[in-house]
Amino acid sequence: MPIIPSSQAALAELVEAEALWENLPAAVSEDLRASVKALHAKRKAYDAYRTLLVAYNARYAPGHLAEAAAGTPARLAAWCRRTRDLFQHPDAPAPVHVLAKADRFANHLAARLGCETVSRTADLEAIAAWCDGLPGGTDSRIIAVRQPGQSASSPRTST
Repeated sequence: MPIIPSSQAALAELVEAEALWENLPAAVSEDLRASVKALHAKRKAYDAYRTLLVAYNARYAPGHLAEAAAGTPARLAAWCRRTRDLFQHPDAPAPVHVLAKADRFANHLAARLGCETVSRTADLEAIAAWCDGLPGGTDSRIIAVRQPGQSASSPRTST
């Protein structure tokens, strides 16, 4: 379902907040104070994301459902392109945390597939193009991503 322009900037802000929360590491430190501080930062980021999510879902239909960005090169490429398109709105924030999330997923794919990682200075389209060059990167099979109100047996094709 295409995004209506009035919701595009709000959704971009929500997706950026979601990426910030997801990118914060879990508190794994020998230092108790550092662990508590990291947990507080992660909780604060989650609370900000959750506030935006509730407000967005109350205002726009269909509501936002978090989408897994990776798993296969084709899925990551498709996610990068959809996310790049989302952030084209002039009122959208800079996708700083979204780009970090895409880079993190690309690094996981590179490690799993035993190939070189994408450049740290890459943008979302560059990461998508990098994925296209990987085995399974231009997979045209159906990607099972459910939209709100869609049953599990009716997958959406990738765009």
